[in-house]
Amino acid sequence: MPATAIDDATGQRWEVTVTKVSVPSAGNQAVGSNSLQSTVILRAGSGTAIPLTEIGNNLRVRVSTASTSAPVLVVPIAAIYSHANGRSYVSVIDGKSQRVVPVVTGIDVGGNIQVTPVGAQLHPGNRVLIGSSG
Repeated sequence: MPATAIDDATGQRWEVTVTKVSVPSAGNQAVGSNSLQSTVILRAGSGTAIPLTEIGNNLRVRVSTASTSAPVLVVPIAAIYSHANGRSYVSVIDGKSQRVVPVVTGIDVGGNIQVTPVGAQLHPGNRVLIGSSG
């Protein structure tokens, strides 16, 4: 799995491949800590050389689990609601009125979710209703 290894102390970054991740266990938990530690085995990408001085150091590994090849339309996750039919919708605010737009949802990141309108119009800049069931 492609990833980026980051040394937070120096700011250095390397493109790597995650080849193995150990399963965290209670035995790997630091005393007084709520976090579990895992060992991650990395392989440097082609043309990437991680210095030998980094062996044994703590590196932050950033793995992208999903992405899109082109820009997408997103709304806050709280704007999505479902009806009994199982379909997802957003309510678009048009002046003093609202209109319901059926959507297909996609990737969600940072409180926003990708939406594709189905048979209705939804455009960047449209205002959507947050936290209502339509």
